Amino acid sequence: MESFRGCAWLVPLAGVQIVAGCSNFCSYCIVPHVRGPEASRPAASIVEEVAVIGGGGVREVTLLGQNVNAYGREPGFAGAEDFSEVLERVNLVPGIERVRFMTSHPKDMSGPSARPAGVSEPRLRAPAPAGAVGE
Repeated sequence: MESFRGCAWLVPLAGVQIVAGCSNFCSYCIVPHVRGPEASRPAASIVEEVAVIGGGGVREVTLLGQNVNAYGREPGFAGAEDFSEVLERVNLVPGIERVRFMTSHPKDMSGPSARPAGVSEPRLRAPAPAGAVGE
């Protein structure tokens, strides 16, 4: 089992990093410049981590990434799953009662990733830039 460097334990809650970096160079955001392009973790690794923490008493997991909806879309990613499939697999882990995710980018919300089957938290919150609008 690999080291779970992205896990933040807050029993009975936990955050699990599924994507690092970002490839959307939004004018208001520094993330792509400091964290590099998107890099998705293999789905099997994510599900394994969730199973371990679920077995330790965690009941709610939040899947984390600068843009979780872009999961698996970067060039050279070896996985076959998309974000909705990862959500569905995590939702089936015994002991996990609620699955959440953040952050999502509206441009990547389409098709199955917009409404994955069996996900326990049907609400959607999307980020929006704040500040001055033109001058």
